[in-house]
Amino acid sequence: MKFCRAALIVFLILILCSCKDKDYTANKTEVRADITESYSLDSKPELYLSLANANIEIFTWNKDLIKFDVSKRLIGTSDREELSNELGKYNIKINNEDLKIKITESYKGNTDNIIEKYADIKIYTKNKMNVIKLKIKKGNVKFYDEMNSSLSTDFDKVDLEMNRFYGTVNVKSNLGNVSIKNSFLSGDTNIVLNNGNIYIKSEFDMRGIHKLKTKTGNIDLIIPDAKNLAVNCKGNVETNEFEDLSINPIVHAESKIGIIRVKKSSDF
Repeated sequence: MKFCRAALIVFLILILCSCKDKDYTANKTEVRADITESYSLDSKPELYLSLANANIEIFTWNKDLIKFDVSKRLIGTSDREELSNELGKYNIKINNEDLKIKITESYKGNTDNIIEKYADIKIYTKNKMNVIKLKIKKGNVKFYDEMNSSLSTDFDKVDLEMNRFYGTVNVKSNLGNVSIKNSFLSGDTNIVLNNGNIYIKSEFDMRGIHKLKTKTGNIDLIIPDAKNLAVNCKGNVETNEFEDLSINPIVHAESKIGIIRVKKSSDF
């Protein structure tokens, strides 16, 4: 009988917690403000970004200008007027020193009724940047157009998409997928994920060593057919069309829990 009462109490607590969560979600309010900044380009810029929650989109154009369209957002349970006042305390700072551009954030408001702070940033620039360094806890990063640069990331929960990227890539992420298409990965490549899939349809620099690793996730590689190119796979290998024990591999793919597929393609 005591067991039944205890079970009933636990059941009722779960129902109440569930109802509370639904009310909490239903009462969410979002406010936003837009900012635009731009700087003239007389050389290749460097970008250093450090934000908690962010969605970053990078486009290229032919103008001698780098432009940032920023939307800062607060999501909370306060009424709109109170939340709008708090939005003024959430600052996205863009600091430019000789085209070494640093983007950071600060918030000096009340955190009691704030669920999330977000920065949505669209970047328009020429297709050559010396360095791109991104540190983001949660969000998405997408390169839409051709970019020549050196990319390094420190992500927690972030998805990364790249198209027509030419340069070195070093990605560290706790949770998130990495997709690289129609690119040339020069020098050495390091992509290390705790949880997430790796999809690469690109060329690998024959002079470099390219290490691709995920603890939980699949690895799919589609590579142009090339002589003297070998891929070493560690894990559950479904297909490896670049397995050649007589050649020292330049690509190393490892997945502890997931499937590895490596295929040749002429569709580039």
